[in-house]
Amino acid sequence: MAELTPEHRAFLTAHAVDPDLAEKLGVRSIVDQADAADLPDPWPNFNRVPYIAFPWTSPSGRTEWQMKADEPGLDDQGRPKKYMFRSKKMGYEPVLWAVRPLENPGRVLIVEGTKQCLVAAKYAPEGVAVYGIGGCRMWSSEGLPIPDLAVAEDGEVVVLLDADASSNPEVYDAGVKLGGALMDEGASKVSFAQITGAGEKDGLDDVLATRDEARRASFLARIIERAQGKPAPARPRAKKKAPAAPPQAGDGRAVVVTNQDRLQVMNELTKAMTAKFSGSELFNHGGVISRLEGRSMVPLDRGTFNGVAAEAALMVADNRDGEYVPGWADENSMKAVLARAGEFAPLEQIRRCPFVRPDGSICQEPGYDEASRTILSVEGGLGGLDVPEKPTAEDVAAARELILTEWLGDMPFPTVADRANALALLLTPFVRGHFDQVPLAVIDGLQMGVGKNKLADCIAILATGEATSPLNFVEDEAEQRKQITSAFRTGSEMFVFDEAHTIGGRSLAQALTAKTWQDRILGVSTMAEFPNRVTWLSMGNQVQVRGDLTRRVYRIALWPGYANPQNRAAHTFRHPGVSGLELEDWTRANRAALVRAVLVLVRAWFVAGEPSPSRSLTFGSFIGWERVVGGIIERAEVPGFLGNLNAWREEANEESQFVISHLAWLHETFGEEQFRTSDVRMKALTDPAGYHALLGLEDATDKKYTVELGKAYGRMKERIQGGFRLTRRGGHAKTVVWTVTREVSEVSEVSEVSPSASIFLNADTRLSEAAPDKALREYKGDEAGSHPSDTSDTSASAAPVRPAPVPASVVDRCPDEDSHDPDWSCRTCERTA
Repeated sequence: MAELTPEHRAFLTAHAVDPDLAEKLGVRSIVDQADAADLPDPWPNFNRVPYIAFPWTSPSGRTEWQMKADEPGLDDQGRPKKYMFRSKKMGYEPVLWAVRPLENPGRVLIVEGTKQCLVAAKYAPEGVAVYGIGGCRMWSSEGLPIPDLAVAEDGEVVVLLDADASSNPEVYDAGVKLGGALMDEGASKVSFAQITGAGEKDGLDDVLATRDEARRASFLARIIERAQGKPAPARPRAKKKAPAAPPQAGDGRAVVVTNQDRLQVMNELTKAMTAKFSGSELFNHGGVISRLEGRSMVPLDRGTFNGVAAEAALMVADNRDGEYVPGWADENSMKAVLARAGEFAPLEQIRRCPFVRPDGSICQEPGYDEASRTILSVEGGLGGLDVPEKPTAEDVAAARELILTEWLGDMPFPTVADRANALALLLTPFVRGHFDQVPLAVIDGLQMGVGKNKLADCIAILATGEATSPLNFVEDEAEQRKQITSAFRTGSEMFVFDEAHTIGGRSLAQALTAKTWQDRILGVSTMAEFPNRVTWLSMGNQVQVRGDLTRRVYRIALWPGYANPQNRAAHTFRHPGVSGLELEDWTRANRAALVRAVLVLVRAWFVAGEPSPSRSLTFGSFIGWERVVGGIIERAEVPGFLGNLNAWREEANEESQFVISHLAWLHETFGEEQFRTSDVRMKALTDPAGYHALLGLEDATDKKYTVELGKAYGRMKERIQGGFRLTRRGGHAKTVVWTVTREVSEVSEVSEVSPSASIFLNADTRLSEAAPDKALREYKGDEAGSHPSDTSDTSASAAPVRPAPVPASVVDRCPDEDSHDPDWSCRTCERTA
C-alpha cells in the first residue's frame, strides 16, 4: 500500500490530522505518475506533483479522489486551487466521505472539509459516526440531495461547518438547506455545532491544531453537545464587496460605467466616440452626427447611433456589489450624446478629385482635410498630380486647348458665351469651397440628340469619376424639397435634374441662394442645417424658367447649326466610337490629365493675384462665384463668360414672355391712348382668339378679372419689358387709367419682342452654324486643323465661317478699341465698319 511522504505526514500532523489514521483510510502521496497507476480513476494532471491524494469513499463504496498539490495552480479568478476533484465533465459526483462509519451510531457528525473530517474521525466521542462533505454545498448534485444523505435516517445529526457560517450568508443558507435535506432523509433531529472565537474562515483542523493533543477530544465533545438549531446565532448580513476595477474590453474599446453621474457618462461616451471615429467615420455634417458610408454621408438616427456607440465603448453598470455587468447608458444620456454633433470633425463637402483650397493650395492627400473641412476620396491615378506652382502662359494655353478643343471641341456650343459657361460649370466643383452659393447651370438643348447628357456625364466623370444619376425634375414643392434635402443629407457633390424643360419652384430657388439648407431628417431629433456645397445642373430642351429662378440660372446652349445632330457620322468626331459612349470613355481614360489642366487654370489665377473679371459683377447672390470662376476664365483668355445671361433671362422667362406679349397686344390695340382694365376685358371677350393674356389670367369671363388684372398691372408698372412701359395715369381705384408707351433702351431689346431671334441675335457673340469642331478651330485660328467637320447638312454646315471676335456684349468696355475687326460692329463703343 502506498504511503505518505515524510513531508506530507508532517503537513497533516501540523493540522491536527493523525497521519497513521489517514494512511489507514487510503490517504497517500503521489510524487510521479507511477504512484497513481493503481488508482481506479487515475488523476489526469501530473504537472503539479507531488500531491496528497484523498480517497473520498462513500458509504456505498464509491470513491472520488481529491488531490492537494504542494504548489497549487490558480483558478480563473487568481485564487490557489488547493483541493481538486476531477471535473463534472469527467463524471465527478459529490460523496459523503465515510471516515468513521458506525452501525447504529448514537449521533452522526457531518463535517465540512477534508482535513476537518479526518480530525473529527480521530477526536470525536465514541459512538459518533463521522462523515465529510467537500464544501457547504457539496451534499447535492444538480440541485438534488445525494443518496449518501441516507445515513441520517432515524438518527440525530450534528453538522459542523467552518466558522464562516457566522459571517457569510451564503454558507449559512447552504447549512440551513442541508439541515432540511437531512430531515427529509429521516433524521430525527438536526443541529449545528458552532465554533466560536475562530477566525472567519477557520475549520475544525485549524482550531484543534492550536490545542494540546490531550485536550482536543474534550473540546470537540463540548461543541457537539452545545449544537444549536441554526448554523450560526443569526444569519449574517452580506458584506459589501470592495469596489472592483471596471473590466477591460479585449478589443481596445473604452469602458464607460453607465450608472454614474449622467454628465460624466455623456462626457466619457462622447470622448470614446470622437477618439475612435471623429474625422474618419463620424462627422458633424449639418449639425447632425453623420457616418461616412462609401462616398455618402448617412445621418445617425437613434437606432444606428446606439450601434456606433457600442462599437466605440464597452458600456457596463456597477451592480453595487463589487461587480460590473453589461448595461446601456440611459435613454436620455444617449439622446444627449447624439445631439453633440459639435464635438465631431466638421464636414462641409465630399470630393472625389483634387481641389483647390481657398488659400490657393491644392489638396491631393486622401482623407479628411481639416483646413477645408472636406473628405477627399480619390482613385484611378489622381493622387500626386504634377501641377506647376506657377503655371506659365504655355501651361495655360495647353490646358485650355486640352479642355475646350480636344475634350469639348465637338460640343455644339452656338456662342462663345455657351462655351465659356460650360467651362464655368466644370470649374465649379474644383473651387466650390470658395463661395457659398452657385447658380443653376442649365444645359439647354435645341432638340433631342444634341448631347446634353453626354456633356453632363463628361463633367460629372471629371469631378466625381462617375456619370450622372439625374433625377426627373418635379414641380410638386414637397417632392422637390425632399429631393434637395436628400442631396444635402448625403453630401452629394453634384445635383442633376433631367427632363427639366420648364423649371421653377420655391424650394429650388431657396436652395440656390441659401448659404445653408435647413430641414428635418427622419429619425433625428434636431433640425439639420447643411452647408451649401452642391454644384447644380439641369438639362432640358428650349428651357423655360419660372418665377424667381430666372435670376438664379445661367445657360449652356447646345444648338447645332446643322440638321439631325443625332445622325452625325461617328468618324467626324474627335473621339469616334461605336458604343455611343466614346467621349465618356475618353474622359475616363484621360481624367488625370483633364483634372490637372483644370488645376493649372485655377493656379494661374491665384498666381496672378486672384483678379476679378473685367466685366462688372452683376449676378446678385452669386457674385462670389461670378468673381472667382469669371476671374479664372478670363485669366485663361476664354471670352464670353455670362455673355448670354440677360438676353436669355428674358427669352427663357416664361412669365416675362407672357408679359411682353400682353404689352405688345395692348400697344397694338390701344396705341398710346389711355385705357381701363374693363376696356381690356371687353376686348378680350370680343376677340378671345386674338387676346394675349398674362400668365394665370387667361379667363376673361371671371367676374373678378378686372380686379386681378389691376393688381397685376400694379406689379408691372414703370418697368421696361420688351421695349414697352406700362404707366398708371391717375384716378382712384374705380377710374384708374393706363397707357403703354414704346421705349428704346441703350441696348437693343429686339430679342425681347421676338423670341424667335433667340441667341443668334448678336452676331458678334456667335461661334458658328457650322460643325462645332471646325468653328472652334477657326475661332482659335486653326483653319488647317486635321479633324473633319460634319458635312451631312449642306445648308448651314457648308457655309464659310469667319473667326468670332471678342464679343462686346461680354465686357462693359472694349479692351482695345483699336483692335476691332473693321468688318464687325461693337455696340458698346458704337464703332462700326
